[in-house]
Amino acid sequence: SIWKGESILAYAQWNEDIYAANITYNSTSPSLEVYTPDTISGNWTNHTITTNSSWLVGIHVVKINASDWYNNWNNTLPFLNFTVWGRSKVSWYSPTGDVQRGTIPLRCRVFDKDNNEGIGNYQVNFYDENWDYIASSNTNDSGIATVNWDASTKSVGPKTLHCTISNNPSAYYNTTEADSSASGTFNLIGVLNVTIDNPVNGSSFHKGATIQLNSTTIDDNNTVVTPDNATWYNSTSQIATGEDTTWQIPLGYETGPELIRINVSKQYYHPDSENVTIEIWGYSNITWISPDDGNISQGSTVQLICQVNDVNGSYGIQGYPVRFYYKNSTETNYNYLGVSDTNSTGHAVYNWNTGGLGLDNYTVMCNISDNSSLYYNITEDNKANTTIELVTPAGILEVHLMLPPYIPGLGNASLNSGYKVGQNKKFVIKANVTCRNANCGNVQGTVRYNSTSGSPDKAINTTADTPFYIIDSPALNPKSCSNNPLDVNETCIINWTINATGSIGSIWKLDVLFDATEATSNNTDYTTIEITKILILILSNDTIDFGTLLPGDTCNASLTNPITITLHNNSNDADGIYIKGTNLTSGSNQIGVKNITWALVDNCLLGDNLTGYWQLIQADVTAGTNIDTYYFINIPPTPSMTYTGSAYIMANTSLS
Repeated sequence: SIWKGESILAYAQWNEDIYAANITYNSTSPSLEVYTPDTISGNWTNHTITTNSSWLVGIHVVKINASDWYNNWNNTLPFLNFTVWGRSKVSWYSPTGDVQRGTIPLRCRVFDKDNNEGIGNYQVNFYDENWDYIASSNTNDSGIATVNWDASTKSVGPKTLHCTISNNPSAYYNTTEADSSASGTFNLIGVLNVTIDNPVNGSSFHKGATIQLNSTTIDDNNTVVTPDNATWYNSTSQIATGEDTTWQIPLGYETGPELIRINVSKQYYHPDSENVTIEIWGYSNITWISPDDGNISQGSTVQLICQVNDVNGSYGIQGYPVRFYYKNSTETNYNYLGVSDTNSTGHAVYNWNTGGLGLDNYTVMCNISDNSSLYYNITEDNKANTTIELVTPAGILEVHLMLPPYIPGLGNASLNSGYKVGQNKKFVIKANVTCRNANCGNVQGTVRYNSTSGSPDKAINTTADTPFYIIDSPALNPKSCSNNPLDVNETCIINWTINATGSIGSIWKLDVLFDATEATSNNTDYTTIEITKILILILSNDTIDFGTLLPGDTCNASLTNPITITLHNNSNDADGIYIKGTNLTSGSNQIGVKNITWALVDNCLLGDNLTGYWQLIQADVTAGTNIDTYYFINIPPTPSMTYTGSAYIMANTSLS
């Protein structure tokens, strides 16, 4: 017998000298193979059989044949046998890492130590961490033996289990003490199962309340365990830690369903979580906003406004139904008006039409009730009221500012940052007032500007002042309607001529405040006025007509001479007045613009040729100036046709 990797000598002695020989044996398979001996010497044949890790274990056969010098072979020697033994070793195969408690397959592998090939049908014994016997199993063709270990009730944590083998003569394998056992370490893992004991799913709490958070955690063996970590969450963030703890709901918390979740974990256990849904409720109250106690005209529509607030958060609640009621001084029970939902600021508005109601004192009330859709309960302040006296109808002033302002000499003012008016020049503001609901009596209007605040607040003066004053004759502010007194549906228009004396570039707000002897005052929307420079040019004629002329005619005067250029009295002064023109054309034929002469006197020879670029007529022109201009033409050789063109007059100024 030899071990894998060892050698054995095979030899034979013959009765005469040997010429040739061979040796037959099997090695890595049962098939016999023929080899040439190592040595043939005289009547001896010698051969060293060397095994390796690939050889089969078990019994091998060997035979030597030889021939003499005449090629006579002797094959009569019998087969001899020798045994090759292997060395077996066991190793832990699985499990490793984390393994959940239950029935766990334990596996060890038995293999040939020389070639690492698994050895089949080899018995393996398995033991627990205390070397208590578990079971035995034979290996499969891959050398793996498996037994099932019931670890369902074992404690969690690291476990070291063992497997052993012994010599196996029937398989021609022996082992050593070092190779006959193996151990494997893994973590036995349990399963946590957490239950929320409190709060109960579906329970309700009010903002500001303190909730008891209680939980119980058991493992996969129904044993109560204490988690290493227990953390509570709402739908957005962590709210508490510990199995049994509390959470106070913030006063500003949003009402409605809320998810409460707990996460638990413990070493050597799978974590678990559980959640319940609770309802967060708030408390609501209502306050009366408007109108205040007082008088209202009979037949008018009154806007009733109440506000619903979150008691804890002190903010308005949106979408809360508010019911409105009224009763007169003799009624015991309220009359239902209607319902209105609150807006984003918590305000509910109901328009109460008092038409058909008698003159009397009326109590107007709004109230709310518990609201399961918004998750609010009412408090004692669940209703509010005010007292309104319906009185004989009073007139209502319907007012309107008539825009744009009018600039004498120019027309409507142009709009940019505001309506532009000339500095130290006049413009006209008009306002319209109509009496509604009832007779209004004598009505007057006051035109105002903003002197100290963002809105108009000061009457424009009737004597020289800055930034405005009234220049009507007589200058009146306030100014009465010419058709006073105004009865219902009658209208009047009041206008003021105003001088703008403020600084260049200043911007002001103007409105008109109307008041009456039998109606409540009312003001128009304001308009914006920008004080700047306004240039107003007026031409006495917009046509230069030379009539019918012959080629070669020179210095022919316009039939419309002179054309007077006027810088209007309500214009600002101009730095200069300029002129330019275009060619006269008729189809593809033309008379060049320089054939036209313009002059400030009725003399062609004292004028200048008109050009296509601006030429100064007069510099530093003051408002109210009149400039007479004269126009002449030279007719070049050109076809007889009607020729037309344009001449342009411009005034300009700087704002400095």
